[in-house]
Amino acid sequence: MAVPLPTFHPAESCGGAQPRAFLWYEGPPCDVNGGTVTETASASNGQTAEGSHAPLVALLAIPAVAYLVGLWAMPHPAPVQAARATVDRTRMEGDVILKTTPTPKLLVNANFNDKITVLGLDIPEGKVGVGTRLPMTFYYRAESEMQEEWKVFLHIDSQSAQYRIHGDHFPPEGYNTDKWRKGDVVADRHNQWIPLDAHKGTYDIWLGFYDPAHEDDRLPLTTTPGVQTDGQNRVKLGTLVVE
Repeated sequence: MAVPLPTFHPAESCGGAQPRAFLWYEGPPCDVNGGTVTETASASNGQTAEGSHAPLVALLAIPAVAYLVGLWAMPHPAPVQAARATVDRTRMEGDVILKTTPTPKLLVNANFNDKITVLGLDIPEGKVGVGTRLPMTFYYRAESEMQEEWKVFLHIDSQSAQYRIHGDHFPPEGYNTDKWRKGDVVADRHNQWIPLDAHKGTYDIWLGFYDPAHEDDRLPLTTTPGVQTDGQNRVKLGTLVVE
């Protein structure tokens, strides 16, 4: 059933709330003869008929004012370049930021989209037991300065069972990839927990980078001769044995 829309009749507009374009307003007062009080007469009291719209105008202005205040109060993050300049590099030099290029035991040299080169990995020789922590040191070189805070994903996959040890982490000391400068050689010292229920046997060590805000967005691995990959934008660094 059709519902009639409210209409506005000037002759019936005096007194009370009246509809106008789906908004209700207080109509002008009626005189003794049923007509509306003229603007001239209203003006003698210091208010015209248009003055009756003032509350509506003020009400509509509130959201606009709130919007402007919100814009002013919103945080304005500093550019990445400015944030990079505030990093205390002297505190990390020699431990996180290396002065010379290392020669890791597991040498890789895998290039990720001309942004990061994974140089390799150092791990202790011998087997690792369940319920222990394995010290691992990954070495990276910044091929360019980056805007993104790439997170390291570490997959330690069993060769004989459907079992994976996860070791996702950010680089150490808060020195994330968006703080790196071109040419930086970064040592990522990571202590990997080997779960108590880990299957015994040989594991492959895989590493890559992803956007933590979009976990499926991985940093592309550039095909490099001699680099082992499986087409999932991760590089094989070597193997370890869990006993």
